[in-house]
Amino acid sequence: MSIMETVLLFVVIPAVIYILLAVPPMLKKPIRPEPYTLGDPWPYGPVWWSAVDEHGHGGHGGHGHRDESTQPIGGSASATW
Repeated sequence: MSIMETVLLFVVIPAVIYILLAVPPMLKKPIRPEPYTLGDPWPYGPVWWSAVDEHGHGGHGGHGHRDESTQPIGGSASATW
C-alpha cells in the first residue's frame, strides 16, 4: 500500500464522511420560540414544578411502589417575603 493510498484511506475518506455528516446541521437555522419579555402575557400553558415525588421513593428495587410508611421527597416552605 502506497503512502497516497494510506492517506486516502485514513485521512481523506473519514474527513469527507465527517464533513457530510457534521456540516448540514450547522447550516440550518435553529428553531427557537420567540423570546419572552417581562410584562408580556404568558403565551404558554401552566407548568407545575414540584419538589415532592408523588410516586414515593422506593429505593433500590422499589419500582415506585409506595406504602403508607414512606414519606414523599421534598417538603414544604413557608416564609414571609
